Amino acid sequence: MTFPSTINTMVSASLLTKISRFTDGGVQAVLTEIIQNARRAGAKRIDITQVETDGGPMLRIRDDGCGIADPVKFLALGDSGWDETIARSEDPAGMGVFSLAGHHVSVRSHAADHGAAWQVTIPPHAWETGQPLDVVPCSLDKGTEIEIDLPEAWAQQLEQAVKSAARF
Repeated sequence: MTFPSTINTMVSASLLTKISRFTDGGVQAVLTEIIQNARRAGAKRIDITQVETDGGPMLRIRDDGCGIADPVKFLALGDSGWDETIARSEDPAGMGVFSLAGHHVSVRSHAADHGAAWQVTIPPHAWETGQPLDVVPCSLDKGTEIEIDLPEAWAQQLEQAVKSAARF
């Protein structure tokens, strides 16, 4: 057998089937990631509210940033997109929306660069199955809005988690 003269690191596509193992699943981790992303998008305001829907309690996070231009990049694991200064001071992991693995999530975003908005819904099982997700047009005039099913444990920790995640 002849061995290759060089090899490269890589991430297996099967990692996505195990993604929920790489985050603690807590509301503070989720808020930290989403707030970092909103800041990167230039948000000046981030509203975090608990809302009641027909499907039960939801956590809604809405910012006034430039929105997400590419829905494909939105689901790119490990690419934080931060400049070197922020990367050194805050050590963003690039987990982004993957911190929501296992949750029902709805995302709406107005891509300022395109002057249009899109929406995607990610059911809990889609995080580990790689199921294709439909991206559809929506009406949102600015920023990004994320709605997440709100487990009881998250609801109890929400106030303190918001304070901790907002420290930057």
